Amino acid sequence: DLAYGLFDDASEAEQMVAAPADPPDQARKSFPNDPKYAYQWHLDQIQAPQAWQDGATGEGVVVAVIDTGVAYENHGRFKRAADLANTNLVPGYDFVGDTEHANDDHGHGTHVAGTVAAATNNLTGVSSLGYPLELIIYKVMEADGSGTDANISEAIMAAADAGARVISLSLGAVGYSQSMQDAVNYAWERNALVVAAAGNNSTNELFFPAGANYAIGVSATDSSNNKAFFSNYGDIVDIAAPGESILSLVPTYGSAYFVSNYHTLSGTSMATPHVSALAGLLAGSTANLSAAAIAQRLQQAADSTIAMGGWDPNLGYGALNAWRALSGALRQASAGGITGQVTDSAALPIENAVVSAGGQSVTTSTSGLFRFSNLTAGSYTVSATAAGFPARTLTTTAVAGADVTLTIAMGGTFGALSGTVTGSGGPLAGAAVEALSGGSIKATASTGADGQYSLSVPPGTYDVRASRMSRITSTVSGQAVAANSTTTVNLALARMGSITGLVRDLNNNLHANAQ
Repeated sequence: DLAYGLFDDASEAEQMVAAPADPPDQARKSFPNDPKYAYQWHLDQIQAPQAWQDGATGEGVVVAVIDTGVAYENHGRFKRAADLANTNLVPGYDFVGDTEHANDDHGHGTHVAGTVAAATNNLTGVSSLGYPLELIIYKVMEADGSGTDANISEAIMAAADAGARVISLSLGAVGYSQSMQDAVNYAWERNALVVAAAGNNSTNELFFPAGANYAIGVSATDSSNNKAFFSNYGDIVDIAAPGESILSLVPTYGSAYFVSNYHTLSGTSMATPHVSALAGLLAGSTANLSAAAIAQRLQQAADSTIAMGGWDPNLGYGALNAWRALSGALRQASAGGITGQVTDSAALPIENAVVSAGGQSVTTSTSGLFRFSNLTAGSYTVSATAAGFPARTLTTTAVAGADVTLTIAMGGTFGALSGTVTGSGGPLAGAAVEALSGGSIKATASTGADGQYSLSVPPGTYDVRASRMSRITSTVSGQAVAANSTTTVNLALARMGSITGLVRDLNNNLHANAQ
Protein backbone atom coordinates (compact mmCIF):
# COMPACT_ATOMS: atom_id res chain seq x y z
CA ASP A 1 0.00 0.00 0.00
CA LEU A 2 1.02 3.60 -0.58
CA ALA A 3 0.98 5.83 2.51
CA TYR A 4 -2.18 7.85 1.93
CA GLY A 5 -2.72 11.13 3.76
CA LEU A 6 -4.82 14.29 3.82
CA PHE A 7 -4.00 17.53 2.04
CA ASP A 8 -4.56 20.46 4.37
CA ASP A 9 -2.17 22.69 6.28
CA ALA A 10 -3.86 23.91 9.45
CA SER A 11 -0.90 25.87 10.79
CA GLU A 12 -0.48 27.79 7.52
CA ALA A 13 -4.24 28.34 7.33
CA GLU A 14 -4.36 29.78 10.83
CA GLN A 15 -1.73 32.34 9.84
CA MET A 16 -3.91 33.41 6.91
CA VAL A 17 -7.34 33.40 8.59
CA ALA A 18 -7.24 36.73 10.44
CA ALA A 19 -10.89 37.34 9.64
CA PRO A 20 -11.87 41.02 9.62
CA ALA A 21 -14.00 42.34 12.47
CA ASP A 22 -16.73 43.32 10.00
CA PRO A 23 -17.70 41.59 6.76
CA PRO A 24 -15.68 43.04 3.85
CA ASP A 25 -18.77 43.78 1.80
CA GLN A 26 -22.06 44.36 3.58
CA ALA A 27 -23.99 43.90 0.34
CA ARG A 28 -22.95 40.26 0.25
CA LYS A 29 -25.11 39.55 3.28
CA SER A 30 -28.42 39.71 1.38
CA PHE A 31 -28.19 36.34 -0.38
CA PRO A 32 -27.45 33.86 0.84
CA ASN A 33 -28.37 34.90 4.40
CA ASP A 34 -25.82 32.68 6.13
CA PRO A 35 -23.89 34.90 8.57
CA LYS A 36 -20.41 33.61 7.66
CA TYR A 37 -20.89 33.84 3.91
CA ALA A 38 -19.27 37.28 3.93
CA TYR A 39 -15.96 35.61 4.81
CA GLN A 40 -16.14 32.98 2.07
CA TRP A 41 -14.18 34.81 -0.61
CA HIS A 42 -13.88 31.63 -2.63
CA LEU A 43 -17.59 31.52 -3.51
CA ASP A 44 -17.40 34.91 -5.21
CA GLN A 45 -14.17 33.84 -6.88
CA ILE A 46 -15.86 30.93 -8.67
CA GLN A 47 -18.96 33.05 -9.43
CA ALA A 48 -21.23 30.97 -7.22
CA PRO A 49 -23.77 33.83 -6.74
CA GLN A 50 -24.26 34.09 -10.49
CA ALA A 51 -24.68 30.31 -10.72
CA TRP A 52 -27.28 30.36 -7.94
CA GLN A 53 -29.07 33.25 -9.66
CA ASP A 54 -29.35 31.12 -12.80
CA GLY A 55 -31.20 28.51 -10.77
CA ALA A 56 -28.40 25.95 -10.25
CA THR A 57 -29.64 22.97 -8.27
CA GLY A 58 -28.28 19.50 -7.74
CA GLU A 59 -31.29 18.17 -5.91
CA GLY A 60 -31.39 14.38 -6.11
CA VAL A 61 -27.76 14.07 -7.27
CA VAL A 62 -25.49 12.06 -4.95
CA VAL A 63 -21.89 13.12 -4.29
CA ALA A 64 -19.67 10.74 -2.32
CA VAL A 65 -17.23 12.20 0.21
CA ILE A 66 -14.45 9.67 0.89
CA ASP A 67 -12.42 10.98 3.79
CA THR A 68 -12.18 10.85 7.61
CA GLY A 69 -15.94 10.55 7.89
CA VAL A 70 -18.38 13.42 8.45
CA ALA A 71 -20.20 14.84 11.48
CA TYR A 72 -23.47 13.63 10.00
CA GLU A 73 -25.39 11.94 12.85
CA ASN A 74 -26.04 11.95 16.60
CA HIS A 75 -24.44 8.69 17.67
CA GLY A 76 -22.63 8.28 20.97
CA ARG A 77 -20.13 11.12 21.35
CA PHE A 78 -20.63 12.16 17.72
CA LYS A 79 -23.05 14.97 16.87
CA ARG A 80 -24.45 16.16 13.58
CA ALA A 81 -23.06 19.53 12.51
CA ALA A 82 -25.73 22.23 12.71
CA ASP A 83 -24.95 23.37 9.17
CA LEU A 84 -25.61 19.85 7.87
CA ALA A 85 -29.00 19.58 9.60
CA ASN A 86 -30.87 20.25 6.35
CA THR A 87 -28.41 18.47 4.07
CA ASN A 88 -29.66 15.16 2.69
CA LEU A 89 -27.12 12.57 3.86
CA VAL A 90 -27.24 9.04 2.43
CA PRO A 91 -25.93 6.24 4.69
CA GLY A 92 -22.42 5.14 3.70
CA TYR A 93 -19.82 3.06 5.50
CA ASP A 94 -16.79 3.23 7.81
CA PHE A 95 -14.12 1.06 6.19
CA VAL A 96 -11.71 1.77 9.06
CA GLY A 97 -13.95 0.59 11.89
CA ASP A 98 -16.02 -1.81 9.73
CA THR A 99 -19.29 -0.21 10.80
CA GLU A 100 -22.20 1.62 9.21
CA HIS A 101 -21.46 4.76 11.26
CA ALA A 102 -19.02 6.81 9.17
CA ASN A 103 -18.50 9.52 11.79
CA ASP A 104 -15.61 11.98 11.75
CA ASP A 105 -12.97 11.62 14.47
CA HIS A 106 -10.57 14.03 12.78
CA GLY A 107 -12.44 17.02 11.26
CA HIS A 108 -11.07 17.00 7.72
CA GLY A 109 -14.01 15.13 6.17
CA THR A 110 -16.57 17.44 7.78
CA HIS A 111 -14.72 20.46 6.37
CA VAL A 112 -14.78 18.91 2.89
CA ALA A 113 -18.46 17.96 3.14
CA GLY A 114 -19.37 21.48 4.23
CA THR A 115 -17.70 22.95 1.15
CA VAL A 116 -19.70 20.60 -1.07
CA ALA A 117 -23.15 20.90 0.44
CA ALA A 118 -23.53 22.69 3.77
CA ALA A 119 -27.12 23.93 4.11
CA THR A 120 -27.31 27.34 2.44
CA ASN A 121 -29.56 30.36 2.90
CA ASN A 122 -30.72 28.97 6.26
CA LEU A 123 -29.50 31.78 8.55
CA THR A 124 -26.81 29.43 9.89
CA GLY A 125 -23.05 29.44 9.54
CA VAL A 126 -21.54 29.07 6.09
CA SER A 127 -22.78 28.65 2.53
CA SER A 128 -21.80 26.02 -0.03
CA LEU A 129 -21.77 25.91 -3.80
CA GLY A 130 -23.58 22.59 -4.10
CA TYR A 131 -26.50 22.59 -1.65
CA PRO A 132 -28.98 20.76 -1.99
CA LEU A 133 -26.76 18.00 -3.38
CA GLU A 134 -27.06 14.74 -1.44
CA LEU A 135 -23.97 13.38 0.29
CA ILE A 136 -22.99 9.76 0.86
CA ILE A 137 -20.20 9.38 3.41
CA TYR A 138 -17.36 6.86 3.46
CA LYS A 139 -14.74 6.85 6.20
CA VAL A 140 -11.38 5.52 4.96
CA MET A 141 -8.92 7.63 6.96
CA GLU A 142 -7.89 7.08 10.57
CA ALA A 143 -8.13 9.70 13.32
CA ASP A 144 -4.48 10.57 12.58
CA GLY A 145 -5.31 11.26 8.91
CA SER A 146 -3.70 8.13 7.43
CA GLY A 147 -5.35 5.55 5.21
CA THR A 148 -4.76 2.51 3.02
CA ASP A 149 -4.96 1.72 -0.65
CA ALA A 150 -7.38 -1.10 -0.03
CA ASN A 151 -9.94 0.90 1.97
CA ILE A 152 -9.90 3.86 -0.40
CA SER A 153 -10.24 1.67 -3.50
CA GLU A 154 -13.08 -0.29 -1.92
CA ALA A 155 -14.88 2.93 -0.99
CA ILE A 156 -14.61 4.29 -4.55
CA MET A 157 -16.26 1.16 -5.91
CA ALA A 158 -18.91 1.17 -3.18
CA ALA A 159 -19.76 4.79 -4.00
CA ALA A 160 -20.15 3.97 -7.69
CA ASP A 161 -22.38 1.01 -6.85
CA ALA A 162 -24.47 3.26 -4.57
CA GLY A 163 -25.26 5.59 -7.46
CA ALA A 164 -22.91 8.48 -6.70
CA ARG A 165 -22.44 10.66 -9.78
CA VAL A 166 -19.37 12.35 -8.31
CA ILE A 167 -16.75 10.88 -5.94
CA SER A 168 -14.72 13.46 -4.00
CA LEU A 169 -11.29 12.47 -2.65
CA SER A 170 -9.29 15.06 -0.71
CA LEU A 171 -6.48 12.61 -0.07
CA GLY A 172 -3.66 10.86 -1.88
CA ALA A 173 -0.10 9.60 -1.98
CA VAL A 174 3.00 9.76 -4.18
CA GLY A 175 3.23 7.03 -6.78
CA TYR A 176 1.12 4.71 -8.91
CA SER A 177 -1.46 2.34 -7.45
CA GLN A 178 -3.00 -0.39 -9.56
CA SER A 179 -5.85 -1.05 -7.14
CA MET A 180 -6.66 2.67 -7.17
CA GLN A 181 -6.56 2.82 -10.97
CA ASP A 182 -8.83 -0.23 -11.10
CA ALA A 183 -11.27 1.50 -8.75
CA VAL A 184 -11.29 4.73 -10.80
CA ASN A 185 -11.89 2.68 -13.97
CA TYR A 186 -14.75 0.90 -12.18
CA ALA A 187 -16.35 4.23 -11.26
CA TRP A 188 -15.93 5.65 -14.77
CA GLU A 189 -17.55 2.57 -16.31
CA ARG A 190 -20.55 3.23 -14.04
CA ASN A 191 -20.76 6.90 -15.05
CA ALA A 192 -19.28 8.29 -11.82
CA LEU A 193 -16.65 11.04 -12.00
CA VAL A 194 -13.72 10.81 -9.57
CA VAL A 195 -12.39 14.21 -8.42
CA ALA A 196 -9.15 14.15 -6.39
CA ALA A 197 -6.67 16.51 -4.73
CA ALA A 198 -3.31 17.02 -6.46
CA GLY A 199 -1.35 17.30 -3.18
CA ASN A 200 0.44 20.00 -1.23
CA ASN A 201 4.18 19.38 -1.74
CA SER A 202 4.74 21.89 -4.56
CA THR A 203 6.12 19.12 -6.80
CA ASN A 204 5.20 17.56 -10.11
CA GLU A 205 5.43 13.94 -8.97
CA LEU A 206 2.76 11.42 -9.86
CA PHE A 207 0.08 11.47 -7.14
CA PHE A 208 -2.79 9.04 -6.82
CA PRO A 209 -5.70 9.02 -7.21
CA ALA A 210 -5.49 12.54 -8.75
CA GLY A 211 -3.17 11.25 -11.46
CA ALA A 212 -5.25 8.20 -12.32
CA ASN A 213 -6.57 7.82 -15.83
CA TYR A 214 -10.18 9.15 -15.91
CA ALA A 215 -9.77 11.08 -12.62
CA ILE A 216 -9.98 14.88 -12.43
CA GLY A 217 -6.88 16.15 -10.61
CA VAL A 218 -7.35 19.46 -8.77
CA SER A 219 -4.67 21.99 -7.90
CA ALA A 220 -5.26 24.94 -5.55
CA THR A 221 -5.44 28.67 -6.30
CA ASP A 222 -5.12 31.77 -4.18
CA SER A 223 -7.43 34.79 -4.24
CA SER A 224 -5.70 36.06 -7.41
CA ASN A 225 -6.37 32.81 -9.29
CA ASN A 226 -2.67 31.97 -9.22
CA LYS A 227 -1.40 28.56 -8.17
CA ALA A 228 -1.20 28.40 -4.38
CA PHE A 229 2.40 28.19 -3.22
CA PHE A 230 1.92 24.71 -1.74
CA SER A 231 -0.01 23.11 -4.58
CA ASN A 232 1.39 20.29 -6.68
CA TYR A 233 1.45 20.73 -10.45
CA GLY A 234 2.18 18.81 -13.62
CA ASP A 235 0.44 16.21 -15.76
CA ILE A 236 -1.92 15.19 -12.94
CA VAL A 237 -3.64 18.61 -12.92
CA ASP A 238 -6.84 19.01 -14.95
CA ILE A 239 -8.36 22.06 -13.26
CA ALA A 240 -7.78 24.39 -10.30
CA ALA A 241 -10.02 25.79 -7.57
CA PRO A 242 -9.71 28.01 -4.49
CA GLY A 243 -7.63 26.35 -1.80
CA GLU A 244 -6.27 29.08 0.46
CA SER A 245 -8.10 30.12 3.64
CA ILE A 246 -11.30 28.21 2.96
CA LEU A 247 -13.93 28.58 5.69
CA SER A 248 -16.11 25.53 6.31
CA LEU A 249 -17.39 23.19 9.01
CA VAL A 250 -15.62 21.11 11.62
CA PRO A 251 -17.33 18.90 14.21
CA THR A 252 -18.98 20.46 17.25
CA TYR A 253 -17.39 17.82 19.48
CA GLY A 254 -13.82 18.85 18.64
CA SER A 255 -11.32 18.02 15.94
CA ALA A 256 -7.65 17.58 15.15
CA TYR A 257 -7.57 21.36 14.61
CA PHE A 258 -8.44 22.09 18.29
CA VAL A 259 -11.51 24.12 17.32
CA SER A 260 -15.21 23.38 16.97
CA ASN A 261 -18.02 24.29 14.55
CA TYR A 262 -16.16 26.31 11.90
CA HIS A 263 -12.56 26.60 10.80
CA THR A 264 -10.44 27.94 7.94
CA LEU A 265 -8.03 25.55 6.22
CA SER A 266 -5.77 25.64 3.17
CA GLY A 267 -4.84 22.85 0.78
CA THR A 268 -5.75 21.05 -2.40
CA SER A 269 -8.11 19.16 -0.05
CA MET A 270 -10.09 22.39 0.18
CA ALA A 271 -9.95 23.03 -3.59
CA THR A 272 -11.26 19.59 -4.52
CA PRO A 273 -14.78 19.83 -3.00
CA HIS A 274 -15.46 23.02 -4.98
CA VAL A 275 -14.94 21.01 -8.18
CA SER A 276 -16.95 18.08 -6.81
CA ALA A 277 -19.85 20.38 -5.97
CA LEU A 278 -19.91 21.94 -9.43
CA ALA A 279 -19.69 18.50 -11.04
CA GLY A 280 -22.76 17.52 -9.02
CA LEU A 281 -24.64 20.61 -10.15
CA LEU A 282 -23.77 19.83 -13.76
CA ALA A 283 -25.03 16.27 -13.32
CA GLY A 284 -28.30 17.69 -12.03
CA SER A 285 -28.68 20.15 -14.88
CA THR A 286 -29.12 17.56 -17.63
CA ALA A 287 -30.70 14.14 -17.16
CA ASN A 288 -28.38 11.20 -17.88
CA LEU A 289 -25.40 13.46 -18.59
CA SER A 290 -22.24 11.37 -18.84
CA ALA A 291 -19.22 11.72 -16.56
CA ALA A 292 -17.19 12.48 -19.69
CA ALA A 293 -19.48 15.39 -20.59
CA ILE A 294 -19.22 16.74 -17.03
CA ALA A 295 -15.42 16.55 -17.05
CA GLN A 296 -15.31 18.30 -20.42
CA ARG A 297 -17.63 21.11 -19.31
CA LEU A 298 -15.65 21.72 -16.10
CA GLN A 299 -12.49 22.24 -18.14
CA GLN A 300 -14.02 24.24 -20.98
CA ALA A 301 -15.66 26.67 -18.54
CA ALA A 302 -12.57 27.37 -16.44
CA ASP A 303 -11.01 30.85 -16.39
CA SER A 304 -7.64 30.84 -18.12
CA THR A 305 -5.13 33.12 -19.79
CA ILE A 306 -3.26 30.27 -21.49
CA ALA A 307 -2.79 30.67 -25.24
CA MET A 308 -5.57 29.11 -27.33
CA GLY A 309 -7.45 28.27 -24.13
CA GLY A 310 -5.15 25.30 -23.66
CA TRP A 311 -3.60 23.36 -20.78
CA ASP A 312 -1.02 24.50 -18.24
CA PRO A 313 0.80 22.37 -15.61
CA ASN A 314 -0.09 24.74 -12.76
CA LEU A 315 -3.84 25.18 -13.28
CA GLY A 316 -4.69 22.58 -15.90
CA TYR A 317 -7.37 24.18 -18.07
CA GLY A 318 -7.81 27.03 -15.62
CA ALA A 319 -9.59 28.18 -12.48
CA LEU A 320 -13.05 26.84 -11.71
CA ASN A 321 -15.99 29.01 -12.81
CA ALA A 322 -19.42 27.77 -11.72
CA TRP A 323 -21.45 30.31 -13.67
CA ARG A 324 -19.66 29.67 -16.96
CA ALA A 325 -20.07 25.91 -16.55
CA LEU A 326 -23.80 26.05 -15.85
CA SER A 327 -24.71 28.85 -18.26
CA GLY A 328 -22.67 27.59 -21.19
CA ALA A 329 -20.71 30.85 -21.53
CA LEU A 330 -17.49 28.97 -22.23
CA ARG A 331 -14.13 30.66 -22.68
CA GLN A 332 -12.64 30.95 -26.16
CA ALA A 333 -10.45 27.96 -26.95
CA SER A 334 -8.95 26.28 -30.00
CA ALA A 335 -6.61 23.73 -28.37
CA GLY A 336 -7.24 20.60 -26.33
CA GLY A 337 -5.47 17.48 -25.18
CA ILE A 338 -5.41 13.69 -25.44
CA THR A 339 -4.59 11.78 -22.27
CA GLY A 340 -4.72 8.12 -21.41
CA GLN A 341 -3.04 4.91 -20.38
CA VAL A 342 -1.47 2.06 -22.33
CA THR A 343 -2.37 -1.33 -20.84
CA ASP A 344 -2.23 -5.02 -21.60
CA SER A 345 -5.32 -7.22 -21.87
CA ALA A 346 -5.41 -7.55 -18.05
CA ALA A 347 -5.63 -3.73 -17.70
CA LEU A 348 -2.09 -3.55 -16.30
CA PRO A 349 0.09 -0.63 -17.42
CA ILE A 350 2.76 -1.11 -20.08
CA GLU A 351 6.11 0.59 -19.56
CA ASN A 352 8.15 1.96 -22.49
CA ALA A 353 5.22 2.00 -24.86
CA VAL A 354 5.63 4.69 -27.51
CA VAL A 355 2.44 6.68 -28.13
CA SER A 356 2.22 9.13 -31.02
CA ALA A 357 -0.33 11.77 -31.99
CA GLY A 358 -0.20 15.03 -33.91
CA GLY A 359 3.50 14.75 -34.68
CA GLN A 360 4.39 14.22 -30.99
CA SER A 361 5.60 11.04 -29.31
CA VAL A 362 5.65 10.02 -25.64
CA THR A 363 7.30 7.01 -24.02
CA THR A 364 5.33 5.72 -21.04
CA SER A 365 6.76 5.17 -17.57
CA THR A 366 5.82 2.26 -15.32
CA SER A 367 2.35 3.84 -14.93
CA GLY A 368 1.57 3.55 -18.66
CA LEU A 369 0.09 7.07 -18.52
CA PHE A 370 0.56 9.69 -21.23
CA ARG A 371 -0.52 13.25 -22.07
CA PHE A 372 -0.51 15.23 -25.33
CA SER A 373 -1.21 18.88 -24.54
CA ASN A 374 -2.29 21.91 -26.55
CA LEU A 375 -3.20 20.14 -29.76
CA THR A 376 -5.25 22.09 -32.27
CA ALA A 377 -8.81 20.85 -31.91
CA GLY A 378 -9.70 18.23 -34.51
CA SER A 379 -9.37 14.57 -35.46
CA TYR A 380 -6.15 12.68 -34.66
CA THR A 381 -4.71 9.27 -35.36
CA VAL A 382 -3.21 7.87 -32.16
CA SER A 383 -0.76 5.00 -32.48
CA ALA A 384 0.94 2.90 -29.82
CA THR A 385 3.77 0.39 -30.03
CA ALA A 386 5.19 -1.79 -27.25
CA ALA A 387 7.58 -4.72 -27.18
CA GLY A 388 5.75 -8.02 -27.49
CA PHE A 389 2.48 -6.53 -28.77
CA PRO A 390 1.08 -5.74 -32.22
CA ALA A 391 0.87 -2.01 -32.88
CA ARG A 392 -2.44 -0.26 -32.18
CA THR A 393 -3.91 2.61 -34.14
CA LEU A 394 -7.13 4.42 -33.35
CA THR A 395 -8.85 7.68 -34.17
CA THR A 396 -10.01 10.25 -31.64
CA THR A 397 -11.01 13.90 -31.52
CA ALA A 398 -9.23 16.55 -29.49
CA VAL A 399 -11.91 19.00 -28.33
CA ALA A 400 -11.24 22.69 -27.76
CA GLY A 401 -10.55 23.62 -24.15
CA ALA A 402 -10.52 20.13 -22.57
CA ASP A 403 -8.96 16.69 -22.56
CA VAL A 404 -10.31 13.54 -24.14
CA THR A 405 -9.21 10.44 -22.22
CA LEU A 406 -8.42 7.01 -23.65
CA THR A 407 -7.34 3.55 -22.64
CA ILE A 408 -5.15 1.93 -25.30
CA ALA A 409 -5.33 -1.81 -24.66
CA MET A 410 -2.61 -3.75 -26.44
CA GLY A 411 -2.77 -7.34 -27.61
CA GLY A 412 -6.45 -7.70 -28.49
CA THR A 413 -8.71 -7.62 -31.53
CA PHE A 414 -10.78 -4.52 -32.15
CA GLY A 415 -13.45 -3.01 -34.33
CA ALA A 416 -14.95 0.47 -34.33
CA LEU A 417 -18.15 2.42 -33.86
CA SER A 418 -18.30 5.72 -35.70
CA GLY A 419 -20.82 8.24 -36.88
CA THR A 420 -22.14 11.76 -36.56
CA VAL A 421 -24.03 13.43 -33.73
CA THR A 422 -26.43 16.13 -34.87
CA GLY A 423 -28.55 18.70 -33.12
CA SER A 424 -30.85 21.45 -34.38
CA GLY A 425 -30.34 20.28 -37.93
CA GLY A 426 -26.55 20.31 -38.05
CA PRO A 427 -23.45 18.62 -36.64
CA LEU A 428 -23.13 18.93 -32.86
CA ALA A 429 -19.70 19.58 -31.38
CA GLY A 430 -18.78 18.68 -27.82
CA ALA A 431 -21.08 15.68 -27.39
CA ALA A 432 -19.74 12.79 -25.30
CA VAL A 433 -20.33 9.44 -27.02
CA GLU A 434 -19.97 6.12 -25.24
CA ALA A 435 -20.10 2.43 -26.08
CA LEU A 436 -21.83 0.41 -23.34
CA SER A 437 -21.89 -3.33 -22.81
CA GLY A 438 -23.90 -4.86 -19.99
CA GLY A 439 -24.62 -1.33 -18.75
CA SER A 440 -20.91 -0.50 -18.32
CA ILE A 441 -19.05 2.13 -20.33
CA LYS A 442 -16.34 0.45 -22.43
CA ALA A 443 -15.14 3.36 -24.58
CA THR A 444 -15.64 7.13 -24.66
CA ALA A 445 -15.13 9.78 -27.35
CA SER A 446 -16.11 13.38 -28.04
CA THR A 447 -17.40 14.99 -31.21
CA GLY A 448 -15.54 17.73 -33.00
CA ALA A 449 -16.89 20.65 -35.00
CA ASP A 450 -18.08 18.20 -37.67
CA GLY A 451 -20.08 16.20 -35.12
CA GLN A 452 -18.11 13.05 -35.86
CA TYR A 453 -16.82 10.50 -33.35
CA SER A 454 -14.94 7.20 -33.36
CA LEU A 455 -14.87 4.48 -30.67
CA SER A 456 -12.42 1.57 -30.71
CA VAL A 457 -13.95 -1.52 -29.04
CA PRO A 458 -13.48 -5.31 -28.95
CA PRO A 459 -15.92 -7.31 -31.10
CA GLY A 460 -19.35 -7.54 -29.50
CA THR A 461 -22.73 -5.87 -29.19
CA TYR A 462 -22.99 -2.37 -27.79
CA ASP A 463 -25.44 0.35 -26.91
CA VAL A 464 -24.20 3.73 -28.17
CA ARG A 465 -25.11 6.72 -26.01
CA ALA A 466 -24.53 10.41 -26.67
CA SER A 467 -25.04 13.25 -24.20
CA ARG A 468 -24.32 16.95 -23.96
CA MET A 469 -25.26 19.74 -21.59
CA SER A 470 -28.80 21.04 -22.19
CA ARG A 471 -29.57 18.25 -24.68
CA ILE A 472 -31.76 15.17 -24.33
CA THR A 473 -29.50 12.13 -24.07
CA SER A 474 -29.95 9.64 -26.90
CA THR A 475 -29.16 5.90 -27.02
CA VAL A 476 -29.10 3.47 -29.95
CA SER A 477 -29.14 -0.09 -28.65
CA GLY A 478 -27.86 -3.45 -29.89
CA GLN A 479 -25.15 -2.41 -32.34
CA ALA A 480 -22.95 -5.33 -33.42
CA VAL A 481 -19.23 -4.72 -34.03
CA ALA A 482 -17.06 -7.27 -35.84
CA ALA A 483 -13.28 -7.53 -35.67
CA ASN A 484 -11.43 -5.12 -37.97
CA SER A 485 -14.65 -3.52 -39.20
CA THR A 486 -16.60 -0.35 -38.50
CA THR A 487 -20.27 -0.03 -37.55
CA THR A 488 -21.85 3.34 -38.29
CA VAL A 489 -24.24 4.78 -35.71
CA ASN A 490 -25.62 8.30 -36.06
CA LEU A 491 -27.39 10.02 -33.18
CA ALA A 492 -29.47 13.19 -32.82
CA LEU A 493 -29.69 15.21 -29.60
CA ALA A 494 -32.71 17.45 -29.25
CA ARG A 495 -32.59 20.57 -27.10
CA MET A 496 -34.06 20.42 -23.63
CA GLY A 497 -37.13 22.56 -23.10
CA SER A 498 -38.18 24.52 -20.04
CA ILE A 499 -41.36 24.93 -18.02
CA THR A 500 -42.08 28.30 -16.43
CA GLY A 501 -44.95 29.66 -14.44
CA LEU A 502 -46.18 31.20 -11.18
CA VAL A 503 -46.94 29.52 -7.87
CA ARG A 504 -50.09 30.75 -6.12
CA ASP A 505 -51.93 29.70 -2.97
CA LEU A 506 -55.60 28.76 -2.73
CA ASN A 507 -56.53 32.45 -2.60
CA ASN A 508 -54.65 33.12 -5.81
CA ASN A 509 -51.89 35.01 -4.01
CA LEU A 510 -48.34 34.63 -5.28
CA HIS A 511 -46.38 32.22 -3.10
CA ALA A 512 -42.67 32.89 -2.40
CA ASN A 513 -39.99 30.26 -1.71
CA ALA A 514 -42.03 27.39 -3.14
CA GLN A 515 -40.08 24.32 -4.28
